[in-house]
Amino acid sequence: MQPHPETPAYGTVPPYLLRLTVDAARAAGVREESLARVPGLGSIAEDGIRLPSVMALRLWEVAGAAIESWGGGARVAQSWTPGRLNVWDYLFRSAPTLAEGLRVASRLLPAVRDPLEGAQVTQDGSELVTVTYRTPYGDMPGASHVSELALGLILQEARAATGRPIVPSRVLLPHEAPRDHRHLVEIFGTREIGFGAGRTAIVFGAADASAPLPGADPTLSAIVQGYAETAIASARPVLGWLDKVHGEVAAAFRDGAPTLAGVAHRLAMSPRTLQRRLGEEGTTWREELERVRHAESARLLRETSLGIESIAARVGYQDVRALRRAFQRIHGHPPSLYRRRHAA
Repeated sequence: MQPHPETPAYGTVPPYLLRLTVDAARAAGVREESLARVPGLGSIAEDGIRLPSVMALRLWEVAGAAIESWGGGARVAQSWTPGRLNVWDYLFRSAPTLAEGLRVASRLLPAVRDPLEGAQVTQDGSELVTVTYRTPYGDMPGASHVSELALGLILQEARAATGRPIVPSRVLLPHEAPRDHRHLVEIFGTREIGFGAGRTAIVFGAADASAPLPGADPTLSAIVQGYAETAIASARPVLGWLDKVHGEVAAAFRDGAPTLAGVAHRLAMSPRTLQRRLGEEGTTWREELERVRHAESARLLRETSLGIESIAARVGYQDVRALRRAFQRIHGHPPSLYRRRHAA
C-alpha cells in the first residue's frame, strides 16, 4: 500500500489555485468591487491554510463570464509559472519519468485541490498514459473552466518537467464545444479535442511519458513527497459558515439520518432561513448533505473495519448501491478499492 497523507477537511482547498484564478480574473478585466463579493477572499494571500471550496465556486460565478471572454480555464493555466502551486509543482520534475510524476502528483492532489476531487493515471496496452480528473462540482457555474484549467495545468507541468513543448495525443472535455474553440487548439497544441466526452482527461504518448526527465532526482523526489504530505496534513482550516453547517450535519448522524429541520434547530434558525442562506452560498441542503455523507463514509472506510453495508446504513444512504454510485462518481472506483488504497 502506498503511503498517504492525512486527509484534510473535505470541502476545503489551499490558496494557490485561488490566487492564480484571481490574478487571471483581474487580467480579464473583473473589477475589484466584483471580486469583493467573494466572502473571505482576503485570506488567499496566506500560506499554510485551507479555505472553503465554496470560495472557488463563488469566484467562478463572479469572474466566469469575463474569464470565458478572455480565453477560459485553459488560458488561466497559461498564466502559471513554476512555483505558483507550491510544492506540488516539484513533484513532477524530480520524478524519474513524466508518467511517474503524474502518478505522484495525482496521489497528492489535495496539496492543491479539494480532497473530494481526484485524478487517476492509467496506461493502456499501447503505453499511452491517460490522466483523468474528477470533481463533484461538475454541475456548478464555471465547471467547464475548471475542467480546462485542470488539464491545462497538467500540460503546463508536463512541458516544464520535460523541458519540451510536448503535445498531448488527445484531450477530452465533458462540456459541449464552444462556438469557437480555436484558442483551445492553440493552447493544447492539438486538434484532437473531444467535447461532450463525459469525462475530463488528457492523454500523453508513450515516448513523452516514459522518457527520463532532465531534473530526475530520487533523493529530492522523496523529500518533496514528504514535504507535500506534511503540508497537506498540517494546513490550518479557515472555516466559514458552510463549515459550521457541515459540522452540525456530521454531529446529527449520531442521532440518525440528518434532516433539514433538525440541522436548522442546531444552528438556531428556521428551516426556511437555512435554505435561504444555503441559496446565498450557491448551494442546496441536498448538495451539502450529500457532501457530508460522502466525507463521513470515506472516513469510516479509512478508519474502521465496518462493512460497506453498515457504513451505507450509518450515513443514511438508501442502500449500498447508492454508496457505490457516489464513490464511482467522485473517485472513479468503488468504496472497496478506496478502502484498500487509503485504509490506515
